[in-house]
Amino acid sequence: MTRRWSLQTRLMVTIIGIVAFIIAMVAFATSAILGQILQDNLDAKLETTRQEIGQTLVRMQFPPSSSVITAADVLSEGWQQPGTVLLMQSIGGGTPTGAYVEEPGDVRELSDEQISELIDAVNQPGTTSVSISGGGESRDSALQTQSHVAIVGTSLSELRATIAQIITTVAIVTTGGLLLLGIVIAIVIRRGLRPLRTVADTASRVAAMPMDQGAVTIAELSAARLHRGGLSSTITSR
Repeated sequence: MTRRWSLQTRLMVTIIGIVAFIIAMVAFATSAILGQILQDNLDAKLETTRQEIGQTLVRMQFPPSSSVITAADVLSEGWQQPGTVLLMQSIGGGTPTGAYVEEPGDVRELSDEQISELIDAVNQPGTTSVSISGGGESRDSALQTQSHVAIVGTSLSELRATIAQIITTVAIVTTGGLLLLGIVIAIVIRRGLRPLRTVADTASRVAAMPMDQGAVTIAELSAARLHRGGLSSTITSR
């Protein structure tokens, strides 16, 4: 037979459950909002990078030259944030070239497989999150000049790390808050129900006495009245 929970346990579980649900919803909403703000900031930074690369590409067209301009040439022309990705191709045709910034001043070319994956992923206007083998995930946007079409991207690793840190911090704070809340609620409920438990204990002792073996003592009746009075004042004060 399953033992029923006590009144104190039911009150604690109910109150803590409701508060825990509210705190969890607030934590989830806060993490989602902060994540969206960080992504919006990343998109703004990507737009700035896209414009700068477009200007660099236009500037490199003059004076006209017969040499082919590659993505690595463009990224090496000026300082770019580590994690910046560039894929470009001449409007007149030709082989697409791609490169990314590993560290400041360290520009590396994309492999043919990575270039193919990037072209297949960015097939619509606007900003898109793309994951390529060996290169992680990036936020990419299309770019077109008079001479080239290009895809400009920036790494999402920093954004992912920041969001993970936010979620971890929120989870730790929420867990600590729930533990502290549970302790406080337990203390308050135990104190609030103490008169009721005393009356119940006294009533149980009186009911357990064999009526044919003696009457209830004056001290026990006085104790019962005293605890009942304490319970009434407790309830009235609440």
